[in-house]
Amino acid sequence: MLPVVDEDGGPLQDDAPDTDGGVWGLVAGVPYVRGWTEAHEAADWLRAELDALGVGDRACVRAHVSATGEGVVELGWVSPELAELLAAVLAQERARRDTPGPVPGPTPRVA
Repeated sequence: MLPVVDEDGGPLQDDAPDTDGGVWGLVAGVPYVRGWTEAHEAADWLRAELDALGVGDRACVRAHVSATGEGVVELGWVSPELAELLAAVLAQERARRDTPGPVPGPTPRVA
């Protein structure tokens, strides 16, 4: 996947694709809007789940689209506590898939 960059080669800062063709020189037939829409929906879902855990204000979740039309979701800088929480949730899901029944796990620190 190509990096999401602006005309200067830096990270794209917008939450929506540039539709005027000025940033990438858009290529006909590339589904930029579809890619961004998929990323936007995934970002909304992730924000909602983080909010449900009470940590939505601790992460910057943004939707982008790459120059090739692929949607991407940016999970910005997070605190160590949020990283631990996400790791614990992922570990529990991985263990759940590998082992039937309830899975005990560490309780992440969320202050």
